[in-house]
Amino acid sequence: MVPPHDPPSNRPQSSSYAGFRHRLRTAEMVLGTWTGTSDPMIVEAMASSTAEFLVIDGEHGALGRQGILTSLIAARAGGARTLVRLGGDDPVHMMAALDSGADGIIVPRVRSAAEVVRAVDQCRYPPQGSRGFGPRQAGGYHRHEERYLEEANRSVTLLVQIETAEAYADLDEILDVEGLDGVLVGRNDLALSMGLSRDHEDPQLLEVVEDVLSRARDRQMVRAIAAGIDPSAPAALRELGANVVAGGADLEFIVHGLDRYLEAAAEGLREARAAR
Repeated sequence: MVPPHDPPSNRPQSSSYAGFRHRLRTAEMVLGTWTGTSDPMIVEAMASSTAEFLVIDGEHGALGRQGILTSLIAARAGGARTLVRLGGDDPVHMMAALDSGADGIIVPRVRSAAEVVRAVDQCRYPPQGSRGFGPRQAGGYHRHEERYLEEANRSVTLLVQIETAEAYADLDEILDVEGLDGVLVGRNDLALSMGLSRDHEDPQLLEVVEDVLSRARDRQMVRAIAAGIDPSAPAALRELGANVVAGGADLEFIVHGLDRYLEAAAEGLREARAAR
């Protein structure tokens, strides 16, 4: 494996899995971004930025099990921490992501506290859970398995997405599940599920999102939210109660950058023709 890059000097560093989990819970703001491709050059380039973490998107991204592994290796080479959003709560996929070195798991579309209890069980080793043992990359390719086993239960981060009306109705019970670190609010799906506008400035949606974040903050939990590429969004979301923002995604940055370049180039050509 390519040796990891030296991290950017202005990126806050967590020296261990446990350090990252603690930072997500306690920091005023942690910034990351999303990747849904398995191209290792793109993932490594993003990981070597000042983003503290990458969310590797196994739900909406073009990733299978091998793609997630490739992305995790590339992100590690770039020096970023990683959260893997699964396509569901399948224990095999969760175990594979953790064995491959993910710092944490995001489970989408939860609807009840019972589902969260199951997710906690699947990502912790006995006696706290039922995760099977086989940490390949996470255990240093068999070199550090015992150390990983000793640290994993107190170090792996587990977030669930609050993005259904059922989850919002069961929110207090979900947040009280022992072993859950926090939530990631999925505003678009939550709005659709509750019959609200997907406009992120809609007062009714804002009230719901702020309520979710407030109840998580009262329990000193991670309060994460996904955002687009508007650089003003993290500050606004912090005011709303978030302390972790995953902003933009690989294809979004590529498309946005390409469109802005082509628009500016076309405008420059028009101005040059007009000046002849």
